[in-house]
Amino acid sequence: MLDSILHPTDFSDCSTKTFEYVKALCRSGISKKAIILHVVNRKRVESMAQGVAWFGETALEFEKEFKERLTREAEEKLEKLAEELRADCADVKTLVKYGNPVKLILKTAEEENVSVIVIGSHGRSNFEEVLLGSVSEGVVRKAKVPVMVVKRDVKID
Repeated sequence: MLDSILHPTDFSDCSTKTFEYVKALCRSGISKKAIILHVVNRKRVESMAQGVAWFGETALEFEKEFKERLTREAEEKLEKLAEELRADCADVKTLVKYGNPVKLILKTAEEENVSVIVIGSHGRSNFEEVLLGSVSEGVVRKAKVPVMVVKRDVKID
């Protein structure tokens, strides 16, 4: 039995499919605890803020507001996922963090002492020519626990 599952999500289609695997693992009784994590990517926020600066707005104020908006939206989406998962899993926790996705996924896995990380093969960028998404690849290469990577085109029954 797995003590706990960490499911990082960026709310992409691939993450949605991956969430179905998390639900199946919980439903089967393999795990009774799941942590759903979303990382607000610092680089994305900072690059948007720099773009806004070109149009005369204050980059720092925009960065702060954009980060807060993305965090609030992520919390709402995570709560919906958590409610859905609670039917199959006794203990569900949601987390939103800000920074580098790979580093924060790995740090969370260690802090929460998870048994496995269940992650989608590709995120929002979804480049066809890339075999594995950069976040997924970074997690696979550096994780200290097993990582289950769910392909974006796989179907669950």
